[in-house]
Amino acid sequence: MGKRQLRIKKAEIPQKIATYLGTEINLIQENGITLHGRIVQIMGENVLFQDSRRQKHHIAIANIQEIQIDYSAPH
Repeated sequence: MGKRQLRIKKAEIPQKIATYLGTEINLIQENGITLHGRIVQIMGENVLFQDSRRQKHHIAIANIQEIQIDYSAPH
């Protein structure tokens, strides 16, 4: 199976972020930093993100530029 990537742009993030709670994602911040891990909690205008090293980060939703999700596509 081939790999595909779903990209959620900044304008869509506030409406869709809850959908990806607990899902493995790449989170790209406005400052260019990319984190790989999972959103573990949504707290109003912020998220608690746990990276692949199990470090936790508090990130404002307004500072998220893009969310990328990899998935397997059928042939």
